[in-house]
Amino acid sequence: MNQSIEAAAFHYDKLIGRLIFNSSCRLLWRSEIDQGKNLLRYLDENRVSSLQVHLQGSVFFDLNSALLFYQIVKLFAKDRQKSLVVFTRDDVRAQRQLIEVALKLDPRIKLEFTFSEDFKPHHVQVA
Repeated sequence: MNQSIEAAAFHYDKLIGRLIFNSSCRLLWRSEIDQGKNLLRYLDENRVSSLQVHLQGSVFFDLNSALLFYQIVKLFAKDRQKSLVVFTRDDVRAQRQLIEVALKLDPRIKLEFTFSEDFKPHHVQVA
């Protein structure tokens, strides 16, 4: 059984429930977009209840990558028992914009802000 789902824009580790978006998030090709759909299907069908999304290294999101992130937020917003934690940096404009929209979709998202290149999280809860 494959323990990960990967595309050019992301890597999802099924064992630890961690999704990492790459520095330049682009889902351009049909096969990459299909991998995004596979990820959403996996999260939904397997009733994944906890997900860590790491955006810290990302500086660009194309439309398809941003939509994938928003679809994940909406999927987790449907069930209050699910936990979505997003690791982000406030000094990256693309991440701030993504988080701003995501918080409108689900204000219960837990955010972990990182402030340095070593990506050590500092907990900030947004209610």
